[in-house]
Amino acid sequence: MRYFSGSFAFLCRLSAVFLCFIFPFSVAAETDIERNMAAIEKLQNNTAPLIDEALSNVGEYEVLTQKLSERFESTGSGLMALRVAKIDTRIALAKSNSALAERYIEQYKTFLNDVDPESACYRPELVSDFYDRIHALGDSSATILTFKTITEEDKAMAAVVQLGMHGVGVAEVPGAFVVANACILEDAAPVLEAFFGDMSGEAFSDLVELAEGQGVLEPLPDDMWQDEEAVGDEMNEPAPLSQPIEEVEFIDPEMASCVSMAAQVSEATRVNDLSTLLCDLPKNAKIRLDDLASFPGLAVVTLSGVDVESLAPLNDMPALSQVLIEQSTISSFGDMSNVQADLVFSEVNTEDWGALAHSGAERIYIEQPSDCRSLSSLVNSGAVSVIFSDGEGQLDAQGMMNADTVVITDCTRDSVH
Repeated sequence: MRYFSGSFAFLCRLSAVFLCFIFPFSVAAETDIERNMAAIEKLQNNTAPLIDEALSNVGEYEVLTQKLSERFESTGSGLMALRVAKIDTRIALAKSNSALAERYIEQYKTFLNDVDPESACYRPELVSDFYDRIHALGDSSATILTFKTITEEDKAMAAVVQLGMHGVGVAEVPGAFVVANACILEDAAPVLEAFFGDMSGEAFSDLVELAEGQGVLEPLPDDMWQDEEAVGDEMNEPAPLSQPIEEVEFIDPEMASCVSMAAQVSEATRVNDLSTLLCDLPKNAKIRLDDLASFPGLAVVTLSGVDVESLAPLNDMPALSQVLIEQSTISSFGDMSNVQADLVFSEVNTEDWGALAHSGAERIYIEQPSDCRSLSSLVNSGAVSVIFSDGEGQLDAQGMMNADTVVITDCTRDSVH
């Protein structure tokens, strides 16, 4: 997460340099982009300290999680692991991130008044989404507070898993803001594409010198510019085996847009470089995941507001460690027997939950499904252990010792059965 934040700061500075250099080239696009750049720069300057502090909290939380995992792995006991959980510290970090989020939202509301309503950055619906994340994190913190009094091993094991979900909520707060701040790249993309398509070598040299002067790039050796033949030889060296992202032929234009955005944010130029994909689309936008087969290095996939036919393409992605799908509809999960990532579903509508009984995931989080009764085929499959909510902030575990896959849901046992 720290690297992600640093990459974003770099991109903001780089975009500013590029766009200032490009404005004389594209007068037609100048007014809107200049206005939006000014607005996003103001938002970035006002929120960078908030995001940095939130990311620091995430880093501290990750240390706690690592110690918890090490204790659990070494002892095999949930009760022993909870002894080093430091629940009060976790709740304090969550409250800190929630407070930082409240401050970010105030800045974001001001930003919405400054930015062009036609810009990709004009997303007033994100305000309610931000508040939903804050409220969900508060509810999760109230739940983990009860873990301090657990005395039974099966409930302790369930609590260890639930602490992982709490950590996801703590990390989501700055993560959502970093992505929101990166929206200017969508506005700038057409101008950048047109500009670089016609750029001469001399113009590129001028741009690099400008970037160096702004502190965006470290100065390059003088001989890079004096020896044109050497530069030519360098450019003619064989390319790495990994395919350039720009050469990928996408089946789904929505996925192409998501990948393009993710690649710009993470500075990935080749398919193996892309490790994180966040796809936040208008509600109920249809999307196919087949194109993800071109990106074997993806470790984290987040989809929001989508209508997806099948998750089966995830089955051939061994690097996956987490899949988060929220406010979406899934027609079919498909074959996910090879998927060993943590699966997180929030406000997802599907009738195919039972298919997850055959997934390879160790942990499956299901939060606010459209109908808790739709989970019955999964929880009664005999292939998973289940942690229900009891409706009062406590945990209700079922079969914790009997299966490799644990399902954690905020549905109560009665609402499912």
